[in-house]
Amino acid sequence: MNIIRLLVASLLAVELSLSVVNLAVAKDWQALSKAQQNVLTEFASDWSSLPKTQQEKLALGAQRWLTMDAQDREKALGHFKRWQSLAPEQRQALKQRMQQFRQLPKAQQQQMRDAMRKFQKMSPEKQRQLRQQFQKAQRQKVLRQQQKQQQRQQLRKQQKRTPRG
Repeated sequence: MNIIRLLVASLLAVELSLSVVNLAVAKDWQALSKAQQNVLTEFASDWSSLPKTQQEKLALGAQRWLTMDAQDREKALGHFKRWQSLAPEQRQALKQRMQQFRQLPKAQQQQMRDAMRKFQKMSPEKQRQLRQQFQKAQRQKVLRQQQKQQQRQQLRKQQKRTPRG
């Protein structure tokens, strides 16, 4: 059970954004609810030395965990296990993508969420087809960029060879 508590606390500390929920969070361990303390047991001995922002994230994460039903908890645990299985470079890349996403205007974030939900409702075959189309378009884009770069390089070489005057 300790691994689950640590897992949940770590997952939620990474994923939660304080701007989403504005709760008064205790600076003192004893001011946390017993349920929050139970979820955050792994942090009890270090609580007072943690930065306030980390305490807030952990407390909010514990509160969120406590409001989840069993299905949502299983889903969160699955996400955490997948996260743990990623290479450090992959985790860093995902963190950067998430930061970029959070910097987008709220309307654009919502459009992306809606598109993802729509994609997830599609059949596996349709998802596969769309992925293939996307990958093909990405390859073509890269090829066009490479061609433009080669053309610019050739133009520069020609300009160096041609005397000005």
